[in-house]
Amino acid sequence: MGVTELLVGVPFSPLAFEVMRFSSPPRYLADAPALLDRAIAAEETLAALSPRAFAQTKQKVRQVVADAMEQHGRRAAAASEDVWTAPATLDRIRDYVTRTFKKG
Repeated sequence: MGVTELLVGVPFSPLAFEVMRFSSPPRYLADAPALLDRAIAAEETLAALSPRAFAQTKQKVRQVVADAMEQHGRRAAAASEDVWTAPATLDRIRDYVTRTFKKG
C-alpha cells in the first residue's frame, strides 16, 4: 500500500485509496500486516515480469479509469457551467457582491 510513494517521500493518492477501499472486501483491509506481506509477495512476482508487457497491461487497465474520469470531468464541468451561467445564479452573485461591498 503506497510503498513506492513513501520511498520517494509522497503520500499515497487519495483516489487510489478510495479505489482500493471500494474494490476490496473489508476483511482484507482489517489485517494490515498480512496485507503488507501479500503486497510484498505480489510486488516480487510482478518484478519478475517483462517490463514492456507489464507496462502495456498497466496502461490498458488504467485507461478505462482515465477515460471514465475524463468523461465524468467533462459532464461535471458542463453541469457546473450551466449553474454558474444561469441567469438566477448571476443575479445571486450580483446581489451578494452588492451587499458585501455596501457593508464595508
